[in-house]
Amino acid sequence: MVSFHIKRKIVASCTVFLFVLGFVAVVSAEASLPIDSIKMTVERIIQVVTDQALKGEENSEKRKNTILQLVDQRFNFQLMSRLALGDNWDSLTVEEQAGFVVLFSDLLKKTYIRRIESYSDEKVVFSKENVKDNLALVYSQFVKDTSEISIIYKLKKEGDEWLVFDVVIEGASVIKQYRRQFSEIITAEKFDGLMLRLQEKIKLSNASH
Repeated sequence: MVSFHIKRKIVASCTVFLFVLGFVAVVSAEASLPIDSIKMTVERIIQVVTDQALKGEENSEKRKNTILQLVDQRFNFQLMSRLALGDNWDSLTVEEQAGFVVLFSDLLKKTYIRRIESYSDEKVVFSKENVKDNLALVYSQFVKDTSEISIIYKLKKEGDEWLVFDVVIEGASVIKQYRRQFSEIITAEKFDGLMLRLQEKIKLSNASH
């Protein structure tokens, strides 16, 4: 049986992936639209996290909902879900695809909320971007104390918005790591088995709050 305990490398990548979007960004003066889009989201999230009027357990739900609204505006969870399933996506019904998007995005968001609420003085330094047609790579470094972690955001332009669909951390794609794990589970337990495991993971996450 394939274990659904996320492997250490995936945990580390996903943690930084969701962690970095919620902390202080330092952006070059020549930053163009993709970097500006991420910077705008970062600044708004920081405002929520540091807002004294939203501190305390009594404001927990309002704080979380406000943060998640901002995250929803910057991430393409539909595309992330499709890429995380790879070839398995096309074999699903429309209803199964929709159900997976709901669970997978919910899992990512809950992981994000756990990390953002431990806000400290970490920084993300954006260095450059490469744009080709409707795709972009934004290069950055996650800085904590004296250590740095390389982070590359992958974005796709949808209408007038640049949306994140993957993050490469120290050379490892978060989405590709999920795809490998999900593929193993589907092979062993079919798609229904993966959905049950996602549901259980979310239940455990809810119980820990």
